[in-house]
Amino acid sequence: MSDVLGPGPKTRVRRLAAKANYERDVIFAVIDEAPLCHVAAIVQGNAMVIPTLHAREGDTIYLHGSPSNAVMKSIVERGEACVSMTLF
Repeated sequence: MSDVLGPGPKTRVRRLAAKANYERDVIFAVIDEAPLCHVAAIVQGNAMVIPTLHAREGDTIYLHGSPSNAVMKSIVERGEACVSMTLF
């Protein structure tokens, strides 16, 4: 398993790219320390974002949410989401 998680076509930092870090340990530390995340998906052609709780186990991120939530439904149907964690 590689210690680097990118960059990829959807994960490459473009602005101030020299500040980007793709190291697995650094990324996992941010995910683990962030108190919540924002999850975005396309719902009926519109971009939607919800704040929610998350947990990481290994390479898997688990999101808290109702299966009847439109954003969560879209993620399951499309198999695609954007998840953002922020530390201050």
